[in-house]
Amino acid sequence: MNGCYMTCRVRELPKMSETGTNSKCTMVVECDRPFRAMDGSIPSDIFFVEVWRGIADELMAACQVGSTIVIQGRMESTIKQIEGQTFYDTRIIAENVDYPERRRQIDRSKEAL
Repeated sequence: MNGCYMTCRVRELPKMSETGTNSKCTMVVECDRPFRAMDGSIPSDIFFVEVWRGIADELMAACQVGSTIVIQGRMESTIKQIEGQTFYDTRIIAENVDYPERRRQIDRSKEAL
């Protein structure tokens, strides 16, 4: 079973590309690790994410650099040979994206009414 959940920050603005009848969005996200380093800092990891179709359109409209998003998806890797060395290119394929910051804004506007 291949699945993952992550809460992360948008590091680079999503880039949209058209592939035939489907739209694909690619982006880079940053996720904090669940522990502190020896110096007390919180290390983070950088991931490349692909989002398809309607979720990609929504993502383009909803995200800015630094936005917090929650991704549910799966991992996909490809093997590359460069000058006799093997490299693994792993990316996250997002199947669902949630926007906790937008939810807080909606809740605040409801409270104001």
